[in-house]
Amino acid sequence: MDFEERSLCGLGLFPNHIPNPEDKEAMKAITQAVLANQADLGIIFDTDVDRSAAVDSTGRELNRNRLIALMSAIVLEEHPGTTIVTDSVTSDGLTTFIEKKLGMLKLKWHNNSVGEESHLAIETSGHGALKENHWLDDGAYLMVKLLNKLASARASGIGGGSKVLTDLVEGLQEPAVAVELRLKIDKSHEDLKGGYAICSSRSFREYGEAVLKLLENLTDSDPKLQKAPVNYEGVSFSTHM
Repeated sequence: MDFEERSLCGLGLFPNHIPNPEDKEAMKAITQAVLANQADLGIIFDTDVDRSAAVDSTGRELNRNRLIALMSAIVLEEHPGTTIVTDSVTSDGLTTFIEKKLGMLKLKWHNNSVGEESHLAIETSGHGALKENHWLDDGAYLMVKLLNKLASARASGIGGGSKVLTDLVEGLQEPAVAVELRLKIDKSHEDLKGGYAICSSRSFREYGEAVLKLLENLTDSDPKLQKAPVNYEGVSFSTHM
Protein backbone atom coordinates (compact mmCIF):
# COMPACT_ATOMS: atom_id res chain seq x y z
CA MET A 1 0.00 0.00 0.00
CA ASP A 2 1.58 3.30 -1.04
CA PHE A 3 1.27 6.66 0.73
CA GLU A 4 -1.55 7.88 -1.51
CA GLU A 5 -3.66 4.79 -0.82
CA ARG A 6 -3.00 5.03 2.93
CA SER A 7 -4.13 8.64 2.83
CA LEU A 8 -7.31 7.74 0.96
CA CYS A 9 -8.08 4.99 3.48
CA GLY A 10 -7.59 7.50 6.28
CA LEU A 11 -10.27 9.64 4.65
CA GLY A 12 -12.66 6.71 4.46
CA LEU A 13 -12.08 6.22 0.73
CA PHE A 14 -11.22 2.80 -0.68
CA PRO A 15 -10.01 3.07 -4.30
CA ASN A 16 -9.49 -0.64 -4.98
CA HIS A 17 -12.63 -2.35 -3.67
CA ILE A 18 -15.29 -2.22 -0.97
CA PRO A 19 -13.83 -3.33 2.41
CA ASN A 20 -16.31 -6.15 2.81
CA PRO A 21 -15.56 -9.87 3.43
CA GLU A 22 -18.69 -10.73 1.43
CA ASP A 23 -17.75 -8.64 -1.60
CA LYS A 24 -16.54 -10.69 -4.59
CA GLU A 25 -14.02 -8.08 -5.73
CA ALA A 26 -12.60 -7.76 -2.22
CA MET A 27 -12.17 -11.53 -1.88
CA LYS A 28 -10.67 -11.72 -5.37
CA ALA A 29 -8.12 -9.05 -4.47
CA ILE A 30 -6.95 -10.74 -1.28
CA THR A 31 -6.83 -14.14 -3.01
CA GLN A 32 -4.60 -12.71 -5.72
CA ALA A 33 -2.36 -11.10 -3.08
CA VAL A 34 -2.00 -14.40 -1.18
CA LEU A 35 -1.05 -16.33 -4.31
CA ALA A 36 1.26 -13.63 -5.67
CA ASN A 37 3.19 -13.43 -2.40
CA GLN A 38 3.02 -17.15 -1.60
CA ALA A 39 1.55 -16.21 1.76
CA ASP A 40 0.41 -18.76 4.33
CA LEU A 41 -2.81 -16.88 5.03
CA GLY A 42 -4.68 -13.79 3.93
CA ILE A 43 -7.03 -11.87 6.23
CA ILE A 44 -9.68 -9.31 5.34
CA PHE A 45 -11.87 -7.10 7.55
CA ASP A 46 -14.64 -4.60 7.06
CA THR A 47 -14.10 -0.99 8.12
CA ASP A 48 -14.89 -1.42 11.83
CA VAL A 49 -13.31 -4.89 12.05
CA ASP A 50 -16.39 -6.67 13.39
CA ARG A 51 -16.56 -8.85 10.26
CA SER A 52 -13.73 -10.89 8.84
CA ALA A 53 -12.73 -13.66 6.45
CA ALA A 54 -9.56 -15.41 5.35
CA VAL A 55 -7.91 -17.05 2.34
CA ASP A 56 -5.68 -20.11 2.71
CA SER A 57 -2.31 -20.63 1.04
CA THR A 58 -3.92 -22.30 -2.00
CA GLY A 59 -6.26 -19.36 -2.61
CA ARG A 60 -9.33 -21.04 -1.13
CA GLU A 61 -11.70 -18.59 0.51
CA LEU A 62 -12.48 -19.21 4.18
CA ASN A 63 -15.63 -17.18 4.62
CA ARG A 64 -19.38 -17.66 5.06
CA ASN A 65 -20.20 -21.36 5.69
CA ARG A 66 -16.53 -22.37 5.49
CA LEU A 67 -15.54 -19.88 8.19
CA ILE A 68 -18.36 -21.08 10.45
CA ALA A 69 -17.27 -24.69 9.90
CA LEU A 70 -13.64 -23.80 10.63
CA MET A 71 -14.41 -21.83 13.78
CA SER A 72 -16.75 -24.61 14.95
CA ALA A 73 -13.97 -27.18 14.56
CA ILE A 74 -11.50 -25.01 16.50
CA VAL A 75 -13.98 -24.30 19.30
CA LEU A 76 -14.88 -27.99 19.49
CA GLU A 77 -11.27 -28.87 20.33
CA GLU A 78 -11.40 -26.49 23.29
CA HIS A 79 -15.01 -27.12 24.38
CA PRO A 80 -16.22 -30.61 23.36
CA GLY A 81 -19.98 -30.89 22.94
CA THR A 82 -20.63 -27.16 22.92
CA THR A 83 -23.46 -25.60 20.89
CA ILE A 84 -22.85 -23.38 17.86
CA VAL A 85 -25.34 -20.56 17.26
CA THR A 86 -25.71 -19.30 13.68
CA ASP A 87 -27.99 -17.16 11.54
CA SER A 88 -30.78 -18.51 9.36
CA VAL A 89 -29.03 -18.54 5.97
CA THR A 90 -26.44 -21.21 6.68
CA SER A 91 -26.41 -24.20 4.34
CA ASP A 92 -27.76 -27.71 4.89
CA GLY A 93 -24.21 -28.96 4.33
CA LEU A 94 -22.96 -26.86 7.24
CA THR A 95 -25.64 -28.27 9.53
CA THR A 96 -24.62 -31.81 8.56
CA PHE A 97 -20.93 -30.99 9.07
CA ILE A 98 -21.46 -29.52 12.55
CA GLU A 99 -23.95 -32.06 13.84
CA LYS A 100 -22.76 -35.26 12.14
CA LYS A 101 -19.01 -34.87 11.67
CA LEU A 102 -18.20 -32.67 14.67
CA GLY A 103 -20.94 -34.09 16.89
CA MET A 104 -22.08 -30.65 18.01
CA LEU A 105 -25.49 -29.01 18.23
CA LYS A 106 -26.25 -26.18 15.83
CA LEU A 107 -28.97 -23.68 16.75
CA LYS A 108 -30.22 -20.52 15.09
CA TRP A 109 -30.55 -17.13 16.74
CA HIS A 110 -34.26 -17.38 17.48
CA ASN A 111 -33.88 -20.68 19.31
CA ASN A 112 -31.03 -19.66 21.59
CA SER A 113 -33.17 -19.81 24.72
CA VAL A 114 -33.18 -23.57 25.27
CA GLY A 115 -30.43 -23.48 27.88
CA GLU A 116 -27.68 -25.16 25.83
CA GLU A 117 -24.12 -24.13 26.62
CA SER A 118 -22.54 -22.17 23.77
CA HIS A 119 -19.07 -20.78 23.17
CA LEU A 120 -19.54 -19.45 19.62
CA ALA A 121 -22.16 -17.34 17.85
CA ILE A 122 -21.36 -16.54 14.23
CA GLU A 123 -23.08 -15.32 11.05
CA THR A 124 -22.36 -16.10 7.42
CA SER A 125 -21.67 -12.37 7.00
CA GLY A 126 -18.45 -12.71 9.04
CA HIS A 127 -19.81 -11.33 12.30
CA GLY A 128 -18.74 -13.58 15.16
CA ALA A 129 -18.54 -13.61 18.94
CA LEU A 130 -16.96 -16.01 21.41
CA LYS A 131 -17.78 -16.51 25.07
CA GLU A 132 -14.09 -16.30 25.99
CA ASN A 133 -14.03 -12.81 24.45
CA HIS A 134 -17.05 -11.65 26.48
CA TRP A 135 -19.38 -12.13 23.49
CA LEU A 136 -17.93 -9.13 21.68
CA ASP A 137 -18.75 -8.90 17.97
CA ASP A 138 -15.08 -9.01 17.03
CA GLY A 139 -13.83 -10.10 13.62
CA ALA A 140 -10.21 -9.58 14.64
CA TYR A 141 -10.56 -12.06 17.50
CA LEU A 142 -11.85 -14.71 15.10
CA MET A 143 -8.75 -14.25 12.97
CA VAL A 144 -6.52 -14.47 16.05
CA LYS A 145 -8.02 -17.91 16.70
CA LEU A 146 -7.04 -18.96 13.16
CA LEU A 147 -3.53 -17.54 13.55
CA ASN A 148 -3.07 -19.30 16.89
CA LYS A 149 -4.05 -22.59 15.28
CA LEU A 150 -1.67 -21.94 12.40
CA ALA A 151 1.21 -20.98 14.71
CA SER A 152 0.65 -24.00 16.94
CA ALA A 153 0.77 -26.33 13.95
CA ARG A 154 3.92 -24.67 12.65
CA ALA A 155 5.62 -24.98 16.05
CA SER A 156 4.74 -28.67 16.09
CA GLY A 157 6.18 -29.15 12.61
CA ILE A 158 2.79 -30.02 11.11
CA GLY A 159 2.59 -29.22 7.40
CA GLY A 160 3.21 -25.96 5.60
CA GLY A 161 1.07 -23.12 4.40
CA SER A 162 -2.37 -23.20 6.00
CA LYS A 163 -3.12 -26.88 5.40
CA VAL A 164 -3.98 -27.40 9.07
CA LEU A 165 -6.88 -24.96 8.67
CA THR A 166 -8.06 -26.41 5.37
CA ASP A 167 -8.01 -29.92 6.82
CA LEU A 168 -10.38 -28.85 9.60
CA VAL A 169 -13.18 -28.19 7.09
CA GLU A 170 -12.59 -31.38 5.12
CA GLY A 171 -15.94 -33.05 4.51
CA LEU A 172 -18.00 -29.86 4.42
CA GLN A 173 -20.58 -30.37 1.68
CA GLU A 174 -20.97 -27.29 -0.48
CA PRO A 175 -23.43 -26.53 -3.29
CA ALA A 176 -22.09 -26.52 -6.83
CA VAL A 177 -23.73 -23.12 -7.33
CA ALA A 178 -24.67 -20.65 -4.60
CA VAL A 179 -26.56 -17.45 -5.36
CA GLU A 180 -27.85 -14.94 -2.84
CA LEU A 181 -30.82 -12.78 -3.80
CA ARG A 182 -31.97 -9.85 -1.69
CA LEU A 183 -35.46 -8.67 -2.60
CA LYS A 184 -36.41 -5.14 -1.63
CA ILE A 185 -39.98 -4.08 -1.02
CA ASP A 186 -40.74 -1.24 -3.42
CA LYS A 187 -42.55 1.45 -1.45
CA SER A 188 -44.08 2.83 -4.65
CA HIS A 189 -45.47 -0.54 -5.77
CA GLU A 190 -49.23 -0.58 -6.27
CA ASP A 191 -49.58 -3.45 -3.80
CA LEU A 192 -48.56 -1.04 -1.06
CA LYS A 193 -51.32 1.38 -1.91
CA GLY A 194 -54.69 1.33 -0.26
CA GLY A 195 -54.59 -1.43 2.35
CA TYR A 196 -50.82 -1.11 2.83
CA ALA A 197 -50.07 2.49 3.67
CA ILE A 198 -46.52 3.50 2.80
CA CYS A 199 -46.18 5.56 5.96
CA SER A 200 -47.32 2.74 8.23
CA SER A 201 -44.47 0.54 9.48
CA ARG A 202 -47.00 -1.98 10.77
CA SER A 203 -48.65 -2.33 7.36
CA PHE A 204 -45.22 -2.46 5.71
CA ARG A 205 -44.34 -5.39 7.96
CA GLU A 206 -47.64 -7.08 7.23
CA TYR A 207 -46.92 -6.82 3.52
CA GLY A 208 -43.52 -8.44 4.00
CA GLU A 209 -45.06 -11.25 6.03
CA ALA A 210 -47.66 -11.78 3.30
CA VAL A 211 -44.88 -12.16 0.72
CA LEU A 212 -43.16 -14.74 2.94
CA LYS A 213 -46.44 -16.63 3.29
CA LEU A 214 -46.82 -16.78 -0.50
CA LEU A 215 -43.27 -18.13 -0.76
CA GLU A 216 -44.02 -20.72 1.91
CA ASN A 217 -47.13 -21.84 0.02
CA LEU A 218 -45.03 -22.13 -3.14
CA THR A 219 -42.52 -24.43 -1.46
CA ASP A 220 -45.35 -26.58 -0.10
CA SER A 221 -46.85 -27.03 -3.57
CA ASP A 222 -43.61 -27.77 -5.45
CA PRO A 223 -42.20 -31.29 -4.87
CA LYS A 224 -38.76 -30.12 -6.06
CA LEU A 225 -38.50 -27.70 -3.15
CA GLN A 226 -37.82 -29.06 0.32
CA LYS A 227 -38.64 -26.75 3.20
CA ALA A 228 -36.27 -26.78 6.16
CA PRO A 229 -37.91 -28.77 9.00
CA VAL A 230 -36.59 -26.34 11.61
CA ASN A 231 -36.45 -22.63 10.84
CA TYR A 232 -37.04 -19.49 12.91
CA GLU A 233 -36.66 -16.66 10.42
CA GLY A 234 -38.22 -16.18 7.00
CA VAL A 235 -38.58 -19.21 4.73
CA SER A 236 -35.73 -21.65 4.20
CA PHE A 237 -35.78 -24.36 1.57
CA SER A 238 -33.43 -26.35 -0.64
CA THR A 239 -33.65 -28.05 -4.00
CA HIS A 240 -31.70 -30.86 -5.62
CA MET A 241 -31.30 -30.89 -9.39
